Amino acid sequence: MSKTEIRLGAFTDLLPGAVDRLEVVDLDVDSLAPSPVQVRPPFDPRGSDEDRGLLESVRQDGVLQPLLVTVVEGEDKFRIIAGHRRWAAAKAAGLGKVPCIVLEVDDAKAAFYTALENVQRLNLSPLEEAHQYLLIMRAMELSSAAELARRLGKPSRTVQLRLSLLRLPRGVRELLASGLLTEHQALGCNHEAWGGEIARLAVEYGLSRREIDEVARRLAQNPDGTPEEVLKALKREPRRPTRRRGKRTAPPPADYEAVVADLNIPLTEEQRDLLARHAETEGLDPDVVRWAGLLIVASNGTTMPVSAAVVYAQQLFATPVGKALRAVVQGTNTLERRMKKADLTPNRALALVCVVEDLIARLGVCRSASLETLR
Repeated sequence: MSKTEIRLGAFTDLLPGAVDRLEVVDLDVDSLAPSPVQVRPPFDPRGSDEDRGLLESVRQDGVLQPLLVTVVEGEDKFRIIAGHRRWAAAKAAGLGKVPCIVLEVDDAKAAFYTALENVQRLNLSPLEEAHQYLLIMRAMELSSAAELARRLGKPSRTVQLRLSLLRLPRGVRELLASGLLTEHQALGCNHEAWGGEIARLAVEYGLSRREIDEVARRLAQNPDGTPEEVLKALKREPRRPTRRRGKRTAPPPADYEAVVADLNIPLTEEQRDLLARHAETEGLDPDVVRWAGLLIVASNGTTMPVSAAVVYAQQLFATPVGKALRAVVQGTNTLERRMKKADLTPNRALALVCVVEDLIARLGVCRSASLETLR
């Protein structure tokens, strides 16, 4: 068993008390076993571009990022905490050994770390993410969604909404898992008696969340009615024009597929699709979507998959630094519009050149400082 020391990246920043340098050992691939709380679909290099790319990388260069494992008590085995896909790729590539870091943790902590990695790094469906949240809360004996959100660095409302999916009627959860219902629609189908039937009608007639809420409201007023009867009555009613108070109107919801499609960033089609889904689920600002895309490309999509990139982009967006960056972005957008209109006199153009060159130089200093932090 050979030993070496390398700098561990990516996942250790998610572990409490993580360190920068840990001992790496080469373990037989057959001595490793998957975690019982691992929920990711099986490794499929034929059906997934991401899995195929990982397999080719492992064939050419081996496993570059070590797996995190723990000893299985009473057995000559190690249980994987993080790195299930790297392990599967190594087996598919015919490797005999893989680099690993052995952590001394109990079963509860190991389950927590695996579930945490799934939440931060995998492209989970809303329902799968909710199950992982529940596993984390049980493993760490957390009493509230707010406490879990703080540990994960996620908005409390997002975590609460995800967990509420687990309380939906079984029929609603099945339609959500199959992709026939969106998360937003499913959350409206929480009627104790008629939730499953409302969800079925939502799929059949393509009901909006507003229509779902109205059906549920009328059923609460008339318990003897059925969802289908209420919906038919609702469809017969003439549409009433919406009254607007004042001049201010809410901005239209973002077309996230168009936002992602317009990104001049070298993302794969799978990454673009996942980023658009995350953006729609979280209701992200278009700037956050762009920043997440940049993070994915910067990490080559391996050490920072889409879900983790979205989390880090949201966190940056909410900081004072993020606010300053947004001001720079807005100024750049205005500049681009003015340049396209050629709405600049020679003197203004000269002043603009001076300011932009100074800004580029100052941002270059910030970039160098940031890169130094990453080393």
